[in-house]
Amino acid sequence: MAAIRVIALLLACCAAGAALAQDDIVDWRDAAQCVGRVCGLRGTVVATENDGPTIRLYFDAEQRDVRVLLMRAWLVTWPSYEGATIVATGKVDRFRDHVEAIVLDPGNVTVLSAATAATPAAASPSELDELRRKVRELEERIHELESR
Repeated sequence: MAAIRVIALLLACCAAGAALAQDDIVDWRDAAQCVGRVCGLRGTVVATENDGPTIRLYFDAEQRDVRVLLMRAWLVTWPSYEGATIVATGKVDRFRDHVEAIVLDPGNVTVLSAATAATPAAASPSELDELRRKVRELEERIHELESR
């Protein structure tokens, strides 16, 4: 009987924790409400900037006053989120004129709806010819090195 009570208590705690976590997801426009705590910012990524140690995700292409910072680290690979609707969970702070959520782990970004696939621009005939030429040169160089 005591085991059932313990299990019921654990389930109740898990449910309460899940409900609390759900309250901490806000629309990106309301990010300022989360300054100083961990929150999930929900929005569609319309622009990104890659500056080496961080990748910045923006929900507004013009104002850019709210952003998500994806921090690079050893063995951390970030997918592209541009065009996707996401919830990025991290510590929300102010930095200069920006409200930003700092995210350290790709597991803290949930993709709600994937980006619509943009059609890649077709390579021009001259670009294709140049690529073919470079491939031929590389193949010749490999053949030359193998014959030594």
